[in-house]
Amino acid sequence: MSGPRFAGITRWFLYLLIGSIGLGALLAIVIVLAGNWGWVETRILMTTGVVAAASVFGMACGAAMSRLGSRVVPLIGIGLAGVAAALLIAGMWAEFGGNTYWKVTASVSILAVAFAHTSLLSLARLQSSLRWIQYLAYGLVFLFALTVVGMIVTETANDGVVRFLAVVGILDGAFSLLVPVVHFLNRRSAQPTDVAAIEAEIDRLRTRIAELEAARTAAGADAAPTERATA
Repeated sequence: MSGPRFAGITRWFLYLLIGSIGLGALLAIVIVLAGNWGWVETRILMTTGVVAAASVFGMACGAAMSRLGSRVVPLIGIGLAGVAAALLIAGMWAEFGGNTYWKVTASVSILAVAFAHTSLLSLARLQSSLRWIQYLAYGLVFLFALTVVGMIVTETANDGVVRFLAVVGILDGAFSLLVPVVHFLNRRSAQPTDVAAIEAEIDRLRTRIAELEAARTAAGADAAPTERATA
């Protein structure tokens, strides 16, 4: 799969997000005007919300694939987002009450968020000397997610675990904010001088050029039938 095809994945998730938000808003208006609000209407709106959230996660992962060409982590994130959405929707409508089912659903949902979060962080381009900040942010994201999953599965929430989770969460938030800050500072600084940074910039530009050429080809293909029809 090429960069333009990865960009297409992001575009489809964008369409899904717009559709789910629009449908949810329309249904909410109809329900309010009809004055009939019950559990069925609540489930419908919750379903559109779940689809919208899954679309956002998919867009984050698709952006990582289209811009970086990296496949493993974003593809896992897309898969987990789809599975989490399916489990949540099925649980709402089928009214599964099993404790194990909702533990699995919550765990998959948390991991989907972690993979989408990591995909977004991977979009930042840091100098090789500062890339450890990015790697540490990845580790903190997954450490936080796995700790929460462990608490859910084992039903453990003692004081020590909660304090550990709080510390990891603070570090996770701090480094997640630090990564884009360093990224933008690098962009505002002078042109890269080390070979790795130059190669990374060249790869990024090649990917962008390929995306633009594909868009131009698609636009030309769409315009040709219209021109023949008018002729």
